[in-house]
Amino acid sequence: MIQCKHIDQIFLIPITIWTLVQSTFLTAQFTRAFITCLIGIRYIGLVLLVHGITYMISSYIFGLLARYIGRIGCFVSAAVFNYAMIVWMYFWEPNDQQIIVLYIISGVWGISDAIWQSQLIAAYTILYSDSDPTTVAKYRLWKSVGSLLTYSYASYITISLTLFILTIFLTVSMICYGFVEIHVRWKNRGKEQYIAID
Repeated sequence: MIQCKHIDQIFLIPITIWTLVQSTFLTAQFTRAFITCLIGIRYIGLVLLVHGITYMISSYIFGLLARYIGRIGCFVSAAVFNYAMIVWMYFWEPNDQQIIVLYIISGVWGISDAIWQSQLIAAYTILYSDSDPTTVAKYRLWKSVGSLLTYSYASYITISLTLFILTIFLTVSMICYGFVEIHVRWKNRGKEQYIAID
C-alpha cells in the first residue's frame, strides 16, 4: 500500500478518484447515452465545447471565490451542481426537441469539474507540499485509478446504474473530505493552543 505521511491523505483518496470518475463519465457515458442517442455523434464536439468554456471561466471565478468561501464552500458548490445534474439525468426523458438540455448539463458539469480539478490540487499542495514531497504524485495516481475504474465499467452497465454509482461515490467522497477538514482544523487549533501556552 502506498505510504501516506498524513492520515487525512487517506480520506482524500475518494474525492481524488471522484474528480476523474465524474470527468470520465461526461466524456465516456454522457456522450454515448445522451448526445449520440439523442442528436447524433456530430454534436458531441459542440456539446463538449460548452463544457470546456464553462470549465475555463469557472476555474478562474472559483479561484477568486475560494478566498471568501474556502475550499469546503467550493467543494459543496461542486457537489450540489453534480447532484442536481445526476438527478436531472436520472428523471429526464430525452427527446430531440430538448437539445438545449444537453448543453445545460454539459455546461453545469463543466462548472463542477472546474471546481473539483482546480481546488483539489490546491488543497493537496496547501495541506501537504511542505511535509510530503510525493503529494502531487499521489494525487495523480489516485486520479488515474478513477479513470481506470470508470472506463472499465462504462460499457457494461446501464446509465441509470451509473448515475446511482455516481451519487454514492460523490456522497462517500464528500463525507471523507469532511473528515479531512475536521482533522486539519483540529490539528491547527492544537498548534495555536501550543503557541499560546509558550
